[in-house]
Amino acid sequence: MSIKIGICDDKANDIKMLSEALYEYDHSFKITTYMNAESLLEDLYDSKILFDILFLDIYMPGLNGVEAAGKIRARMNDTIIIFFSSSDEHYAEAYEVFAFNYLLKPIDKVKLNRTLDQALT
Repeated sequence: MSIKIGICDDKANDIKMLSEALYEYDHSFKITTYMNAESLLEDLYDSKILFDILFLDIYMPGLNGVEAAGKIRARMNDTIIIFFSSSDEHYAEAYEVFAFNYLLKPIDKVKLNRTLDQALT
C-alpha cells in the first residue's frame, strides 16, 4: 500500500523541491499538492481524502498553515502533520495542533529523511 502525502504551499518551486525529495526517498509515494489551504480543506471535507502525511507551509495567503492544521485536527487525528517554513517563529503554535515535526526551508534532505523514517514507523 502506497503512502498518501499531501503538500500545501503557495510557492510552486517549494512544492517541486519537496516532491522531488520525497520521491527520492520512496518513488511509490502518492503525492497530491495544493497552492492554498482553502483548496486542501475543500478536498478533505468534500471528497473525504485522507492523507497519511501532510506537509504544510505556515505562510500562505488566506488561511495560514497553523490555522489549517487546527481545522484538520478537529476532524482527523491520525494524519501526521509536518510543517515546513522559511521561519522558525511558529514552533509553539505548531505543536499546539500536535505537529509531528517542523522543518525549515530550504528542505535539508537528511533531516527530511530522518523525519520520514520516524513518521513511517
